[in-house]
Amino acid sequence: MLRIFRLPRRPPRWAIPVVVVALCVLAVSGAVGQSGRVIGDGVDLYGTFWFYWWIDHCLRTGTDPSFTDMMFHPLGKDIFAHTGNNFVDAVLAWPIQAILPYPDYQPVWVGIVLVGNGLTFWPLARHVLGRQSWATFLATMLWTIQPYTLFECMTGRLTQAMVWWVPLAVLGFLRTGESAGGSASAWSWHRLRWPLLMGVMTGLSAWTYWFLGYFLVLGFAWLATVTLVQPEGRGRLQLVWGWLLAGLACLVVVAPGLYAMATAADTGSVPGLADPTAGLFDLPRTLGNNVAQTLHGIVLMERHGQPQLTTLTWILGAAVAMGFGRQRGRCRRRR
Repeated sequence: MLRIFRLPRRPPRWAIPVVVVALCVLAVSGAVGQSGRVIGDGVDLYGTFWFYWWIDHCLRTGTDPSFTDMMFHPLGKDIFAHTGNNFVDAVLAWPIQAILPYPDYQPVWVGIVLVGNGLTFWPLARHVLGRQSWATFLATMLWTIQPYTLFECMTGRLTQAMVWWVPLAVLGFLRTGESAGGSASAWSWHRLRWPLLMGVMTGLSAWTYWFLGYFLVLGFAWLATVTLVQPEGRGRLQLVWGWLLAGLACLVVVAPGLYAMATAADTGSVPGLADPTAGLFDLPRTLGNNVAQTLHGIVLMERHGQPQLTTLTWILGAAVAMGFGRQRGRCRRRR
């Protein structure tokens, strides 16, 4: 008789990093090593390539990346005022860009972005679901191939696809709350490291993509409001102190950008700001489409991107989910 296969009580220690890398290799396998093939499609893809080249040029020549006259010559473009200098992903991709030729570096970098997304989520999953449990394994796998980041890759928006700092910021928030009310001093490193992690990672998320940092702050504000209802006495004061420290750390990280943007806004250099004289119920001003229709459809890679970033990857993910669904009783919280 055939023996019924049973999963081990816990996944091997190597399982998560190995499977994360395997999933990411699968996601980009259709483009890696194939000359001229890249991940993504659409006009944003070309903009991403240009900004990656721009950062490479600036790092090699010592040029300020905040302004260029290579666009809209002779007036030029104030890149900082328009986009906020969200160059973190381009800077981190620079070594790959320096080693591999254009555009072959791009799918390799996309794979690294996805691997980073999965591995930075791992500590959060371990903390919430157990250090070595199938729930941690499955949660990390699903986060690695989540639809949001895959869609951003498919549309060429690698800046938005890189969410390395978000899970670590959430981990810092959770640990800040758990350490409140303990016996350790408020100034001990054991307690200070978590709000510092929360603040610095939130600031890095903002520098990566300003909207990402903005929505993180909104989310933390709501979570903090809900959390404050629960503890009492000394624990509540320690919570507020931890969050204030996190806010201060975040402010230090983003302060250069906030100051420069406020200065640019005062001079009228930032487009799209609300009219201060407009009423609350006035309709917004009409925005013209400044992207020529002819830019769409040039060397489209959609017939490659759609299968490799959805069909193949999610078929494997669905098979894993179905397999674990039959073993959901094993996905228990383990410490």
